[in-house]
Amino acid sequence: MSKHDYLFVDESGDPGYAIDPVSGELLSTPYYTAAVLHVVDNAFRYLNMHMSSFRFYSRLMNELKIPAGREQFTTLMEPVGTLAENGAGIFASAVYLDKRRYTGRYLRPTEERQQDAVRFRNFVLRRLLEHHFEKYALL
Repeated sequence: MSKHDYLFVDESGDPGYAIDPVSGELLSTPYYTAAVLHVVDNAFRYLNMHMSSFRFYSRLMNELKIPAGREQFTTLMEPVGTLAENGAGIFASAVYLDKRRYTGRYLRPTEERQQDAVRFRNFVLRRLLEHHFEKYALL
């Protein structure tokens, strides 16, 4: 039984929404995504061994910025997926929003409330965590 659960959250895209008044073109990123990696303390040694080996053999010294289609991304993520599938105590969830189609709170101004990028980010994070813990309860 684990004593601690650790959550790592990352986001991509900006949480704002801006339209060019002249051209009508979207000025902000067309999407916003947030992901959570949930690791129980018993799984850290496996994840740490894999990440250390990956960084050593790929000579990676900086922050990981690897596009999903590259072989290096697959080399990094496949073992993590295998650990998750084998019940090692690693779980993940993500949300992806197309901001052009999103009609929920805070992204655009409405009669009830103003546009608020910080509240939008917090709202998405809250919904991500609610979804995650409905699926994967704390161990």
